[in-house]
Amino acid sequence: MEVDFGSTVNDMNPKDIESVTILKGASATALYGSRAANGVVMIQTKNAGKEKLSITYDGAFMASSVLRVMQTQDLFGQGWGSWSRSANGSWGPRLDGTLREWGSNQLNESMVKPFSYVKNNLRDFYQTGLETNNGLMLRYGDEHIGIITSYSHLHNNGILPENADLYKKHTFSLRGYIRTGKLQVEASVNYIHKDIQRIGGIEMELLQHGVDISFAQMKDYTDTRYNLDNYYSYSTSNPYWLISTPQTNYKENHRFGKVELGYDMIPGLKLTGRIGADFLDYETIIRYPAYHFTEGSYSVQGGKIGGSGYYNESYYKNQQLDGTVLMSADYQTGNFSLGGLIGWNLNTQTASSGYSDINKLDVEGWYSLANSSSGVNTASEK
Repeated sequence: MEVDFGSTVNDMNPKDIESVTILKGASATALYGSRAANGVVMIQTKNAGKEKLSITYDGAFMASSVLRVMQTQDLFGQGWGSWSRSANGSWGPRLDGTLREWGSNQLNESMVKPFSYVKNNLRDFYQTGLETNNGLMLRYGDEHIGIITSYSHLHNNGILPENADLYKKHTFSLRGYIRTGKLQVEASVNYIHKDIQRIGGIEMELLQHGVDISFAQMKDYTDTRYNLDNYYSYSTSNPYWLISTPQTNYKENHRFGKVELGYDMIPGLKLTGRIGADFLDYETIIRYPAYHFTEGSYSVQGGKIGGSGYYNESYYKNQQLDGTVLMSADYQTGNFSLGGLIGWNLNTQTASSGYSDINKLDVEGWYSLANSSSGVNTASEK
């Protein structure tokens, strides 16, 4: 199931951004070469100015909840035309509030509940999402030297229970300058680490559910009444069990920075040299659990078949080096101005990717490429 982890634009700490500028046409191409033929989004980070040493802390807390959920009808209960204890549809008899048996018929004591619509059933499945964002920033600058460094930590546990949509990000940035006579030196280094958990397709499982059966009641998926062997529907699984093992885990490390030297050759004529590097690598792990049903259980009688499991490890690496030398001229005489730019740019990029997976887990609950006697599938590309 496809999941989205966002783009590297999200790597930037918003507190570090001074401005965002769109460059188009010749100005973009002149600065960044043919890669900028369609334009450039230029993000200018904050730099230290002439200021005293200061340390700043920023903290934010946010809670989120589901605004709207998919609507369900409230007139008819579990069944397809007629009532069935294993049906996952809600087009059975009209809901009348009478007591009915439900769930597995293999329990020591049958479960009984009112044949009534469960209000807010889908909404109550979701939890309140909590996000904390903490950051520290140190700044200092004078006419000769300046430094600004920041660290931030974002922790977001979303609206799905069982940490199924967890997002964690650490961001570190260090920038500074040295100015002496005609020479100016600027440097920056940035490091971002992300750790994300996601699960896809849970919404369809939630919709395939009797409107008279409470999700909250089945939250403990290890309870005999709601586990793999005795979950009421032959066609679906307990959603709390499904999200107990988040299907996809994504880890990213992003490192980038630059060193720039500027030299004022003569008034109005400046030579600039810049070298930058950008290293991005991430790995993705996909897990589908192996599971089985007890012989003779309610699920087996209904035709359910266990899953063999699946495990995948994939990676991607991209390295980019960029070097630029520019000579710029800017002269003004009265109402006339004359400017020019000449330069040289070198950009090299290398990328590699690959994956390994197994289509059967020999041992349930152990997610490793070594956990399969059927062999490992691998592929790589550079």
